[in-house]
Amino acid sequence: MIPFTYNSLTVRTRVGDDGEPWFCLADVGAVLEMKDPTNFTKSDWCDDEGVVKFTEPTQSGVQDMIFINEPNLYAMVMRSTKKEAKAFSRWVTHEVLPEIRKTGSYSVEVAPPSGDPFLAMLDGIKTLYIRQNDVENRIGRLEAERKEARERALALPEPTEPTRELSMREKCRQAVDELVRLSGVSHQEAWRRIYYEYNFVAGVNLTKRAEAKKLAKLDWIDKYGSMDSLYGIIRKMSQNAAKSA
Repeated sequence: MIPFTYNSLTVRTRVGDDGEPWFCLADVGAVLEMKDPTNFTKSDWCDDEGVVKFTEPTQSGVQDMIFINEPNLYAMVMRSTKKEAKAFSRWVTHEVLPEIRKTGSYSVEVAPPSGDPFLAMLDGIKTLYIRQNDVENRIGRLEAERKEARERALALPEPTEPTRELSMREKCRQAVDELVRLSGVSHQEAWRRIYYEYNFVAGVNLTKRAEAKKLAKLDWIDKYGSMDSLYGIIRKMSQNAAKSA
């Protein structure tokens, strides 16, 4: 509940679940100098749907208090015999509040005449709308920013692992694994056949040359021979094994 104090009078307002303002009937009646404000709720001027009871804490304890909505507030103003009440109500309904709802502020500041609590009350209502509109604008901006950030995140490409280029030695080992799978022989037997074929293709005695350099056969080929030729031999043997399978 939001109280507005004007001179010696207080007008209590609150915002409903739908975001619309509600005004304490007794307080509005006091501003309009009505003897019994509840008579308004029994008149043809009152919209029954715009009258509710809220349980509020007071100095006398928790009490049920009658609140009216914005249309009923204007109806009370128009019914009032207070000087210039209708004219001022029309100014509020046709100029001030539409501008507040549209832009969050009123472009022309008009100071209410001093000593008029009703004008001061409506000025307080204008302030309430400004605050409410400002909050709604902030929420709208935050929602738009969150939506934009989510869309940007969804537009990002999926992270991918960098592709490392295999060395010729690694390619040969993978090719041997495939040869073993296709031919059904062991790795040891596969390498024996590969080295035998390499001796024939390269015209070398791989065993003697590797022993002379104190290297493994594959290391000798990698350093002094041709890994490309070795890879070609393994691939050809795999193709032959695939045809025989």
